[in-house]
Formats: sequence, structure tokens, C-alpha cells
Amino acid sequence: MILLCFSVIPMLLFALTRFYTDSSSTKALYLDRMAELSNAASKSFSRIIELHKNEISRLALSLSMREYLRAASGSVSEAQAGQAAGVLRDAFMVYVDRLDIYDDMVLMDAGGRVVLGCKPETLGIDLSDRDYYLSHLNAVPPVREGHVMVSRVHDSITQPDDPNARCVTLSVCFRNNDGSLRYVLAAYINANALGMNAEGITFGDTGIAFVADAGNYILYHPEPRFVNTYIATAEMADLTARYQAGEIPPYGPVETVLDGIPRMYYYRIIPEYDMVVALRQDLSDYENARYAYILLTAALVLILLALASVFGLWLSGRAARPVALLSAQFSQGAETGEYTACTVAASVDEIKKIAYGYNEMVSRLGSLRGAIQVEKERNDYMATHDYLTGLLNRRAFEREFARHLQPNRNAGLIFIEINRFKQINDTYGNLTADAVLSEFGRRVMQSAAGFEACARAGSDKFMAAKTGGKESIERAIRILRDEITEPFDMGKTRLHITGSAGIAIYPRDGLRIDNLISNAEIAMNSIEKQEGDECRCAFYDIGMREKISRSGKVTEVLRNCVAEREIFFMYQPLYNLGDGNNLAGFEALMRIRNSELGLLSPTEFLPIAERDKALSVELGNWALDEACRFMRRLIDQKGFEGYVSVNISGGQLEDGGFVEGVLNTLKEHGVPPRQLQLEVTEKAIDTRVAECALKLEALREEGVIISLDDFGDMRSSFYLLSYLPLDSVKIDHTFFAGLNTDNRVSFMNKSVLELAKRFDLRVSAERVESQGECDALKSIGYDSAQGYLFSLPLMEESAVEKL
Repeated sequence: MILLCFSVIPMLLFALTRFYTDSSSTKALYLDRMAELSNAASKSFSRIIELHKNEISRLALSLSMREYLRAASGSVSEAQAGQAAGVLRDAFMVYVDRLDIYDDMVLMDAGGRVVLGCKPETLGIDLSDRDYYLSHLNAVPPVREGHVMVSRVHDSITQPDDPNARCVTLSVCFRNNDGSLRYVLAAYINANALGMNAEGITFGDTGIAFVADAGNYILYHPEPRFVNTYIATAEMADLTARYQAGEIPPYGPVETVLDGIPRMYYYRIIPEYDMVVALRQDLSDYENARYAYILLTAALVLILLALASVFGLWLSGRAARPVALLSAQFSQGAETGEYTACTVAASVDEIKKIAYGYNEMVSRLGSLRGAIQVEKERNDYMATHDYLTGLLNRRAFEREFARHLQPNRNAGLIFIEINRFKQINDTYGNLTADAVLSEFGRRVMQSAAGFEACARAGSDKFMAAKTGGKESIERAIRILRDEITEPFDMGKTRLHITGSAGIAIYPRDGLRIDNLISNAEIAMNSIEKQEGDECRCAFYDIGMREKISRSGKVTEVLRNCVAEREIFFMYQPLYNLGDGNNLAGFEALMRIRNSELGLLSPTEFLPIAERDKALSVELGNWALDEACRFMRRLIDQKGFEGYVSVNISGGQLEDGGFVEGVLNTLKEHGVPPRQLQLEVTEKAIDTRVAECALKLEALREEGVIISLDDFGDMRSSFYLLSYLPLDSVKIDHTFFAGLNTDNRVSFMNKSVLELAKRFDLRVSAERVESQGECDALKSIGYDSAQGYLFSLPLMEESAVEKL
């Protein structure tokens, strides 16, 4: 009976405890589920906004937009201005037709009047009273060009009388040289469509999700009658304002009464856009679940009680039998005086042995306790520190850094990398490299900069935490730089070490530590590391992540553009300056049009392509083939005797079959070698000057024209003029800019012309943009020129008609 009682009592205590705790546990389960759903919805919403911000930013930076702005400046003819406006309008229509989410897209002038749009009825509309226009006009400091701003919800400009036609505007400004507003590009996105990321989120019988902006307008609600209305409950209104004021966290639960019904909300603020994703559920769902849970618990307790009763009866009988036998034996012995062996004796002996063994075990464990404690401390240390440098590891650093984060206090996370560490490892071996890492870590940890926490992030990378503003962090970086640049004495080896550092500042660059680490590493990787660099640092900027993201997308586009047929070619005319500006030839310009990224110019995709030798060779060979095909057409249809010019990449020059490939392409299309000009740059030649010179000389002997491109851009060497087998040299615009006004520029150009003439080279100018530049170039002896003054790059049909 005692065993049975002790079996039943814990079950009863469990039932009573569960009865009083199930309410909070059930609510916690519901809140956890609502938190997960709100997080997923907010991430989806942010991805939608970022996607369309990227779309508008790409349009603002596209070639069509730049051509329109150039046309609007009056530097081209009226026909070209009209053509640029048409191209931009077509670009607008591509976005609006391809993405149903866009309602309209317009371009406003500095006064807020629509000068270009997708729909005829929007032309001339005055939008100067719109918030998104005023935000660009009156922003202090001025909003930079290319930065996309997200507006609050407002009525549609094309359907102003339709209360359901509500929009959110993504806008970009363009400014004059003095910083004044020039144009505003605005894309109107259907507000209801923005909330579709919350569509289909349901839980329980009454759980729904909705999205609202900072003005308390509901952007999305599963019940259409609530869309574009104000939030009805005071507890849910002005969440973003209270968050900005530091009164509430960025997410959490809210309980209130709406229409007489107790309801539970879970909100999550998206601070980048001052918008709120909220989940709502009637408390009746929770109560029903709680009661169901109580009933289930009661049933389980009853079952357990029954099982415990049966087990207790069996166990009590089994445990009491030896004791009863032993008691009967003692009674019999007392009555008769005769004691006989008892079958339970063995069991008694076993209990004694167990007790003795237990005491021995406790004694031995006491002597081992000290050793166990030492081993535990060692394991705890190894779990939180790097074995080589003694610095914290990443997980321990994150915990330590988190202790220094306060809502109203800045803190910097510094990500440091040793420059050219692989070269040190390859040159001096692993032992020296490990010694460098250990000494580097010691200097970071013991730096006079006073870091709050230091860690080794892996290999040659380290992290440090410093509280305070930007000036305090910069001062700490300068101190660390001075300590790092002191020579490293590695026995007989004396090394000079430098490092690169990226800094992300809390809370500006992220609220979560993993985001701060990622952003600081991005800032560190943005630093261009060259031979002889000193210690350099960079603070994180949102544009760095956007650049990495776009670079990755462009890389994927390049790998698929050949198969997807997204490459096309334009041809820019080149004119002789000495005999009436007659047409000398065309330069083949590669372009890529992608459904997601829009029109890509060579300045964006060629540097990425050149990182992959195979890809650069494939693209270069395609360009050569297309140029020869184009020239064959000009010869057949127009009898053209000029040349077509093609740029050659470094990867093509490295290719062992380059010379044979060029000659085979000319032969395949039947193009005379004298009508093909290959343009090479110093960057493409790099350090393989002698090898490249031999290949270019082989082509030149066959009649192919060889030209040195971008002379005067960055570090072009005069040495190449005499060493390479050249026919012409193309001067970059930066070299002759200011020719009319700066005597030094005029002197340099005359000197280069005289030197080129001595080597019997023709001299050509690129990117000529004004008649004044053209006249000056002609007066000092330039042979040919190309640029917007003469013609924009032309599609193939237009280029043929040009003849």
C-alpha cells in the first residue's frame, strides 16, 4: 500500500502542476508560432521591396537613362533627344509590362511635372505636392543619386477616383552639378500587391496576417474591406513611431479588444521601410486549445495512475517477499531455537556488496575530483578560445560582444585580415606562418587601442570589438596600425606585416551580431589589395552589399548569356578627321540584355568576365565572329572598304590558338585582313608583353591592323608604343580633356602625336563629345575620332544604313 501511495501521489502532483502551468505554456507555443510566421512574412516583404528597389536602381543607372539625361542637357540634336526619349519610354514599358505589380512609371522635372511616362494621360500632371517628390526636393542632406526611396501609401495618379487603387512609390532623384534637383524617376507599385507575402498565412480558426505602413494604413488584409483603411486598435497604431522612440522592441505580442472580441496580436517592424507585419488571432482559439490540452493531460494522468497502481502492487509484492521469508525464518528460529539457511541470504549478501562497492567508489571519486575539475576547466577554455593565438573563438566572441551592446550606444565590429599571408606561408613555411599568426593575435589582444573583445575568425582573419562612435573607432584603428606595422622578428627572419580592416557599426549597420560580422567582412573585402599596400580600413556601406549581390548576378548572367542568346552588338562609327570627316570604319561594341538585370554595358560585365579565362575567350571569339560577319555584309551590300574594330581580351591573347583562330574567322567570312582592326590594352597585355608582341606581329604580317586602346587611361606606358607591332594608337578622352583651355594638356598631346608619327602610327581619339574638341584634335594632327559628337552606337541595320 505504501508503494502504491507513493506511485499515485507524484501523478496527482503532476496533474495539479500541469493544470496551473498549461495556460502559459500553451500561450508560449502560440506566440512562438506567430513569431515564426511573422519573421517569414517580414523577410518575404523585404525581399519584394529590395527586388523592386534594385529594378528601379538599375533603370536609373542604365544606358537608356544616361542617354536621356544627356539629351535633356541639350548636348545632342533634337532628333537624338527624341530618340533618347523613345528609348527610355520603351525601357519604362519593359518594366511595366513584365511585372504586373507596377501601376505606372514616370519621370518628373525639377518642378514636379511629368515629362515622360508609360501612360499618355499622366504627361503634364503636376505631382509637386506628393510626399515622394518633396522628400527628394527638401531632404537635408540631399538624397544621393541612385538611392531608391520608398514612400507611404497614396492614391494612384492614373485612377485618382478609385479608393482601392492605392500605390507605394519607389523613387530615385537626379541632381545637377550644384546639387539642385533635376529629375525624379518614380515607379508606382500596387500597395495591395506588396502585402501578398502575407497571403495564405492562417493558423487556428481565426489566425490571419496583415501588413501596414508607418501612417497606419493597412496595405494588405485577407478581408478586402479593411485594405487602405486605418488600423482600428490604439494598441496597434503608431507601432513604428514608438519603436523609433525606443519605447518598444522591434517585435513582440500585443493583447487588446476589437469589436468586443479579446484578441492577441504579434507584430514585427521592418525598420528599413517603417512598415509592420502583424498576425492576429482571437483568444478563443487559445482558450479552446488550452481546454483541449487540459482534457488530454487529465486523460494521460488517469492512464498513468492505472499503470502505476498495477506496477506498484506487483513491485510491492516482489520486494516484500524476501523480507517476509526472512522474517518467518527468524520467527521460526526464535520459537524452535533452530536456525537454518534462508534463500534470501544471497540477496542480503549482494546488498552488502553493493553498499561496500558504492563506498569504495565514493572514496576513489574524491581523489579524482581535483583532476576532473582541472580537465573541465581546460575543456571549457578550449571550447571558447583559439589554441594557437589564445584569442576567443567566434562563438565566444559573439557572446562577449553582445554584453557590450546597448540600444543607445554605438559599437564597432572590426574584421581584420593579414595581407598576403598565403605568400608568407608559401615562402617561409607553416612554422613561421603560425608564429606570425600568434604574434599578430598578441598585438591585437594587447593593443593600446583598448578593444573590449578580440577573436580569431579563422586562418589569417581576426575580429575586435570597440565601443564608441566612428571617431573613437578610427583612433583605435590608427593605434593598432602603428603596432602592427612594427617589424615581426621571427628568429632569423624579419617580416613587415600589413593588414586590411573592415568596420561595421552597431546599430547603424545591423542589430544582429552575425549581420555585423558579415557586413564588416564585406567592407574588408572591398579594399583593393596591391603590392606594397599599407594597413587600410573601410567602413561598411549598404552599396557594398548591393555591389556584391549585383556582381554575383552578373556572373550568372555571363555564364548563361551565350545559351540564352542575350548578347547583341552595336557599332559605333569612326571618322577620318583630315579629309572631310569621311567614315573610316566601325567599332564593334558588345551589349547584354537580361530579363532581370536589364541592359548591361561592357564597363560592368567585362571586368567580371575577365576573371574567368575560358569565359572571356568565349565572349571574345563571339565578338570577333560577329564583327567579321558584319563586315562581310557591308562589303557585299555597300562595297565598304573601311575596317571593323574589335577589342581583344587578355584571355584571348593567352590562348595558344589565338592567331590561328583570328585567321580562320577572317577566312570563314571572306573578310580581307586589312579590314579588321584588333584593339588591345595594356591591362590585357599585362606582364606578357614579349609573348603578346609575337602573336600580334604574326597577325600584322597577314595584314590585320593592330591598335593600342585607352592610351592615357590610368598608367599606359610609352614603352609599348615602340615595343608592340602597332599600326595605330587610340587616345582616351581623359588624356585630351581640356585641350582647348589647358596649355599643359595641349603640350602633352602634341608630344604624343609627334612620338606616334615617328613610329609611323595613326592616332585616333575616342569619346569626342563636342565640336570644340573635334576642331582642336584636328588642328594638332589627330587622324581619326569617334564619339557621341558623330554618332551614338548603332544597331546593325542602322549602321548599314549609315553608309
